[in-house]
Amino acid sequence: MSDTARKVLGGVLAVAFLSAAGVVSSRMAAARVQAAERQAYADAHARLERAQAAVDRQGKLLAQRTQLAASLLGVLMPTLNLDDADARTQFVKTVQNFVDTEAPWKPYRELGAIFVFVRGEPITAMTQGDAAQLEELRADAETSGSSSRVLRLGDGPVSLAAAARVPQVGPRNEVAVVVIASTVTSAQLETLRGEVGAPVLLRAAGAVVHSGGPGGARLADLGTGPARPEEPGFAATMIAPDVDLATWIDAGPALELAAAESARSRLLVFGVAVLLATAAVAFGFRKGGGGEQERLLRETAAQLQAQREELQRLSLQTSNPAIALNPNAANTAQVHAEGGDAALAATSASVVQSRYEELAPLGEGGMAKVSVAMVRGAEGFRRLFVVKRLRPELAGTTELVNQFIDEARLGASLVHSNVVPVFDFGRDTDGYYMAQEYILGRDVDAVVQASLRKRGRPLEVPLVLAIAQEALKALSYAHAKTDDAGRPLGLVHRDVSPNNLMVSARGEVKLLDFGIVKGEHRLTKTQTGVVKGNLFFMSPEQAKGLPLDARSDLFSLGLVLFYAATGETLYSGGTNFELLTRAAGGVVDGDVARVKALSEPLPGLLLKALRLEPSERYADADEFARAVAATGQVASAADLKALMEAVLKDELAEEQARFTPREGA
Repeated sequence: MSDTARKVLGGVLAVAFLSAAGVVSSRMAAARVQAAERQAYADAHARLERAQAAVDRQGKLLAQRTQLAASLLGVLMPTLNLDDADARTQFVKTVQNFVDTEAPWKPYRELGAIFVFVRGEPITAMTQGDAAQLEELRADAETSGSSSRVLRLGDGPVSLAAAARVPQVGPRNEVAVVVIASTVTSAQLETLRGEVGAPVLLRAAGAVVHSGGPGGARLADLGTGPARPEEPGFAATMIAPDVDLATWIDAGPALELAAAESARSRLLVFGVAVLLATAAVAFGFRKGGGGEQERLLRETAAQLQAQREELQRLSLQTSNPAIALNPNAANTAQVHAEGGDAALAATSASVVQSRYEELAPLGEGGMAKVSVAMVRGAEGFRRLFVVKRLRPELAGTTELVNQFIDEARLGASLVHSNVVPVFDFGRDTDGYYMAQEYILGRDVDAVVQASLRKRGRPLEVPLVLAIAQEALKALSYAHAKTDDAGRPLGLVHRDVSPNNLMVSARGEVKLLDFGIVKGEHRLTKTQTGVVKGNLFFMSPEQAKGLPLDARSDLFSLGLVLFYAATGETLYSGGTNFELLTRAAGGVVDGDVARVKALSEPLPGLLLKALRLEPSERYADADEFARAVAATGQVASAADLKALMEAVLKDELAEEQARFTPREGA
């Protein structure tokens, strides 16, 4: 090749390399930013789902209270006569006076505005517009018994409304419906914000209410425009006609990080391009034999291969978040800094495919997803597990990862026949997970509800005492747990509730979910004044955010036993704040009367467990268990098994068939 041709070729190659670098770097930068935006959208929608679930729970709670109000109206239904004008007028006055002034209606008046419909017509005072707004809610309640939704009445604020059918009917089968419309406040949404992890907004017919803080104000600006904005971190959905629910997270830091990483990638790409361009120019202007040219090309090729490998690594991190979670990543470094498990973090470099084959989802909460999964082994070995996975979007949050690690460590260390054990914990391509024992059975809440459906009553006293006795065995073991040096761990479960006590098909009772347990050697510590747990089954000291000991769990168990015996919670409240206030006050005179109305020997047992002062309760789980055993009325595991067969036989048989592998499968 002539010198001139070589120079021209070298120049053309140099320009081509630099041009290609511009295209490649632009695409890589766009890909990083788009990945960050997609993650922001995913995070926002995950929080929106949690917000919608929380609103639904509040609606169901208000519907339950409205059903109680509707039952009060039943005493007037026999006097109903809408065909006679005078009788109708008198009935309307009686209903209005009953609702507005009678003492039993006071707690329901405090919830919000109360409306009554009979035979589809409004009986209490309301505008035609309000009646039209409530019509769909009323019709749903007539059909299904109760219903709830967010709406706006007239020019008023945003309200959460619930409707319930009156159990009794009139002389001519007239149906009555009670509606309670409770105003949604910013304070309530601020409590909701704590559950969701992001500000929350509700918009109904133009009226807007949102949680406070800068995030709430930003959300209000985004959520009240003529169209929902396409902004990373913003998510909204219509939960009812003309009612929007929205959340927003600040995606700015993530986008800035993506931009910074893009800049580094562009420098790297241009570095490669400059190297190649330099080699091309050198090739064009260098004189000498072919051997020298070949040497230069070999050196350039080696340098190019090294740069390509670096580019491939960066591209994989951009496109695959699981691979991006390496030992040098920011979230892993934080786990080290906060005292996390260094050995666990080190596994990030060799993340493997999951060995758990998911069969069916069981549920999903704000922190984790739970499913039934199978592990297969040699010679046809198969075993079922319940696999709990940390939500992927939380894997970069040090406190939540450490809390998940705490739960797994504690679960693995608690080996007792009345505790659901953790068999495995680790991290695979789907993120952090723990595998627990699969139990064919249902939690106490599901058992009580099934009993109410199938038998028309909650659990008999001997069955309640059997659950108490087995639960106390688990608590006694956990409370007395020590470390390897014999030092007490000081464990307090903090979430003893009907959902965390499991009754197996064989009549066993097991305690589960140590996710928020208090202990002396946890990676995460609850700040003073921070409240965690189920508000319906919370001790007064826990509701106040005070220091806890084992006697708090005994109080919670007392509330669980009341629920098992009645199918009702002892505490009630229209909002989380009301429930928290109610729990902090402990058992009041009305509660004592309800407990004393239970069949013996429950009143004596529960009233001691439910004392306001911990020092007046049972000293520990063993003392409580001895008191239960002394009644001589404790049912056996066979009795619990018979109960499960009576109320859940078909459901459990279907589940067992669904999860039992077929031969050759």
